[in-house]
Amino acid sequence: MDLAVWQDVCTLLAHPERLAEEYRRRLQPETPATRPPLVTVEGQISPLRQGVARLIDRYADGLLDTHEFEPRILRLRQRLTRLQEQRQHLADEAASYAELQLIIGRLEDVATKVHHRLEEADWASKRERIRTLVKRVEVAQDQVNIVFRIDPYLGDPDPEKKSLQLCR
Repeated sequence: MDLAVWQDVCTLLAHPERLAEEYRRRLQPETPATRPPLVTVEGQISPLRQGVARLIDRYADGLLDTHEFEPRILRLRQRLTRLQEQRQHLADEAASYAELQLIIGRLEDVATKVHHRLEEADWASKRERIRTLVKRVEVAQDQVNIVFRIDPYLGDPDPEKKSLQLCR
């Protein structure tokens, strides 16, 4: 695992609310356009459908001629299509938001469990975790270097970049 990815995972577990903030930021449109709520759009669709039905009834009863009926029904159906597309888009956004809330909740649960398990771990399990992450410890007279097993430069053949010495 890349070191940057590992650090991101640790940060994410420590602060899961950052994921929600970033996701909300990316969902925001570039231009601050005011969008009607889903209930409003659904409220506009119902009378429009009734209008289409009344227009068809009037045409069937002979109250409207073909040249009056066709442009009106075309406009109503176009408007109805636009509103249905808008409703679908708003419903998709609401579903994405609900899914995000579920993911954030689960991530917070995982973060809490990991945090408690690390606090409650005995010395042997802590030692095993350290041995899993640390490749070697280099002790000199005036400094200590810890070399981790995690390769931060995957696919990079440069051996100088392979050494990961973070703690001194």
